[in-house]
Amino acid sequence: MKKLLLLLFLLTASYTSSVYAGLADGWNAYENGDYKTALKEWQSLAEQGDAGAQYRLGSLYDFAQGVPQDYKQAVYWYTKSAEQEHAKAQFNLGRMYDLGNGVPQDYKQAFYLYTKSAEQGFAKAQFNLGRMYANGKGVPKDYEQAFYWYTQAAEQGYVDSQFNLGWMYANAQGVPQDYEKAIYWYTKVANQGDAETQNYLGAIYFSGEFTPIDYEEAVYWWTKAAEQGYVESQNNLGWMYANGDGVPRDYKKALYWYKKLAEQGDSAAQYNLGLIYLEGVSEVVPQSYKDAAYWIKLSIDNGVEEAIVLWDEFELWKYVDTSADLDKAIEYAEAGEVEKAEIELYTISQLAMDGNPKAMCEFGTMYMKEGYWIVQSDESAIEWWLKSANSGYVPCQFNVGSAYLIGKGVEKDLSQAKHWLQKAIDSGDTKFSESARVLYGIHELGNY
Repeated sequence: MKKLLLLLFLLTASYTSSVYAGLADGWNAYENGDYKTALKEWQSLAEQGDAGAQYRLGSLYDFAQGVPQDYKQAVYWYTKSAEQEHAKAQFNLGRMYDLGNGVPQDYKQAFYLYTKSAEQGFAKAQFNLGRMYANGKGVPKDYEQAFYWYTQAAEQGYVDSQFNLGWMYANAQGVPQDYEKAIYWYTKVANQGDAETQNYLGAIYFSGEFTPIDYEEAVYWWTKAAEQGYVESQNNLGWMYANGDGVPRDYKKALYWYKKLAEQGDSAAQYNLGLIYLEGVSEVVPQSYKDAAYWIKLSIDNGVEEAIVLWDEFELWKYVDTSADLDKAIEYAEAGEVEKAEIELYTISQLAMDGNPKAMCEFGTMYMKEGYWIVQSDESAIEWWLKSANSGYVPCQFNVGSAYLIGKGVEKDLSQAKHWLQKAIDSGDTKFSESARVLYGIHELGNY
């Protein structure tokens, strides 16, 4: 009898060891992104009834890892595992019923499965159960029960539950209002690096919403969020430092945060940056119309109407680089953004008047083509192209050479065509040098 028991023990130990080895091999493969090997290891064990392998197999089908996504197969294996009281499988199966993935949506069944999992201490299930009580989904709304389950998850460090507890304490949902405890839980979340909560905490301390105003704490939390790229916090810090609101005025720091924000495309920050450069702040931020023009132009492109007034009042078009672009103006016009198109064209015309080579070339092109906001005139086009070409602008040297070649806007003159196309060739410009070389050869301009 002892030998039989020993044999049974050895067989059981051998089987258990084999199962653990299979699970471990599958997990190692999974961690290395080898989902097919994981599938092979777990499939065999799942078919033998191992709850852990059944759960893992369901996850592969659920998230399309190593197999095509198949919610029905995921539900099948989660169910097998959940029936053996596997907490994570119960949670995932509850989620499938919650979302209606692979099964008809059924909040009551989701609630049942979340409860089974939550009672085993699984934090995600505890949070979802709290959410169902809070929203009255699958169960009558009950804030006290929501609070209970959020607390269970929060005490395990589950961030979403911690935030929700803060909210419940702040708004007296299921618990007496307690701002101190609200801030306690918000701080727990913020200390785990959640930028949105860091921003919210900053706002609480700045406004004194339910705690005494504390600008130092506001700056601390907004800086934490801003350093993670949280736009609202970057803007708040820029505003505080620019206006000395709650902190000593510091234009360098204001500039730093506005730039961070502006570089992410925020139009208000672009406008504010433009203002700072336009006004200048002694040696801290030297006045720079060039920098002001750059940021004001971007804010105009992003729809800030007040920026148009500054653009005209300070004639900022004078300080932009050769960024005025006829193609961009046409894009704006075709998109129905007439005001932006007109600003772009006005900038081209003003830069051309000031002798900017690229702008003179594009201004000439505006005359050359019908419908470009000015009366079409080949002669005027050539006049501006020649000014640009004489300034050494290669595209217009090519344009002028081509015009003389076919007699457009000027009398046909192959010697002049040769002169200007040769300049384009000699420039070494990848695009226009090669194109000029082709025309030069086709028309045998070497003979002139």
